[in-house]
Amino acid sequence: MFDIITKKDLFQVLDRKRISDANPSLKNIQDGFAVDWLIGEIGTSGGKNLIEMGGGNSRVARRVAAWDNKITNVDKFEGVGAGPIEKPDEVPYEIINSYIGDFSEALLDSSYDIIYSISVVEHVPLNRIGCMMRDCARLLRKGGKLLHLIDTYMFDCPDFAGADYYSTRIKEYLKPIEGLEFIVPPALNPCSKFSCEYATNSPFEMWRWKIKTKGERINHWREIGQGCSIKAVWAKI
Repeated sequence: MFDIITKKDLFQVLDRKRISDANPSLKNIQDGFAVDWLIGEIGTSGGKNLIEMGGGNSRVARRVAAWDNKITNVDKFEGVGAGPIEKPDEVPYEIINSYIGDFSEALLDSSYDIIYSISVVEHVPLNRIGCMMRDCARLLRKGGKLLHLIDTYMFDCPDFAGADYYSTRIKEYLKPIEGLEFIVPPALNPCSKFSCEYATNSPFEMWRWKIKTKGERINHWREIGQGCSIKAVWAKI
């Protein structure tokens, strides 16, 4: 699977009450997709070993832990992407002060059923994406799954710098990694344009991001593009 979360996906998540319908943000859409996908993969009977990449003060990890799973949040709490800089107290999961891609010895080879990330990979430098993916392949058990929900902007015109920036990143996400394969052939490609079927961040939320980040280049992209999320799933072979 390598595509964009659609409104159909979102409506299914809302019908199943995975998230509140009072929050129109992209983060809430991603949380709902992640929870729904995780329930489909591992159920709620527990006994699985999972990693959340860069979870910060994770919303989803708390829910996964409540299903009697062991979950490890791998994060350095350095504030990347406006994330937290302090570790949360009294959480129901383990915290490892590292990044996936650092090949930490605290994370054992072939030991995890699921690795997932929500709104993290878009902050990984382009030249570190391959390293991050190889570390994921190292950590997963055979048959284990990797889910990345990745913020991206989609445009109706591909001929400007913003579209080129995101196309370049999509090309990097699509590069083959030894030991991993897409469970469904990719439907999204670097030349894909925005489609009305895509679930999107609300314009109000994009304005809030504009005020928070104050980056002229990306704020212009927010004015003319749509904030969406890639849904990408690989399996360890």
